Amino acid sequence: MGMPSMMDQAFTNPMQNMMGMRNRGAERHSDVVNRQTQVAQANTQYKQAEAQIKEIQASLRDARSIAPFNGVIESVNVEVGDTVQPGQQLLVYSETSGFQVLTDVPVRLRPGLSEGMSLEVRLDGADPVIYARISRIFPVADRTQHTVHFELDLPGNTVTTVGQYAEVSVPDLSTRQNSNLVIPNSAVRKKGGLPLVFVVDAKGFTKLRVVRLGEAANAGNTVVLSGIREGDLLINNPPPGLRAGTQVMAPAESAQAPNNNQ
Repeated sequence: MGMPSMMDQAFTNPMQNMMGMRNRGAERHSDVVNRQTQVAQANTQYKQAEAQIKEIQASLRDARSIAPFNGVIESVNVEVGDTVQPGQQLLVYSETSGFQVLTDVPVRLRPGLSEGMSLEVRLDGADPVIYARISRIFPVADRTQHTVHFELDLPGNTVTTVGQYAEVSVPDLSTRQNSNLVIPNSAVRKKGGLPLVFVVDAKGFTKLRVVRLGEAANAGNTVVLSGIREGDLLINNPPPGLRAGTQVMAPAESAQAPNNNQ
């Protein structure tokens, strides 16, 4: 490459100058075009490198999962070194502030609810009643369960934990509340935080029903809001080990029972 260039400079270019064969304007234009081509190629390479850098930065950003709130990790669904795909659940993360109560109620109770409304909430293991505000009511009912889902925001100073059971008092506008229906406290048993009573059917067999309790009526009695009705035969002080489906009375005795407590 060096010798041809030296020959051009020593012989070819001087001879062309002497004979008037060189076109310096065309040569300058050619040089300008070459330089512009080199600049365009350099810009293209720069943009390609910049795109690669952005792609690497996106990969690094996607490698980190940042929660939008403070909380605790409940469970991890992947192990170190596992291959994951976009949309795959990596872990279950729960917020430790701003607790909510999630509940479902029958569709017939929906007319008595509205967003911003405060309802009585009793947490499992906590005696005082808390008033929580309805923050969201789902517009579509569950077609299978025929229930409506809604959420309540607990006050900020509420001491609770994720997964804790809660009882919510919901107004029922479809029926008139009977405050005179009371049962003895000794007839109520609790399992998993749910108040239960044993009812004897017409054939003398026990059935287990979940009831919703109201305020204390008097000494030893509590108002029942739902779960049983007037005329139901209850078992007072059910013995340990009693199960649903146990025959405790003859059919005739059950049908002729004069009151709703046994």
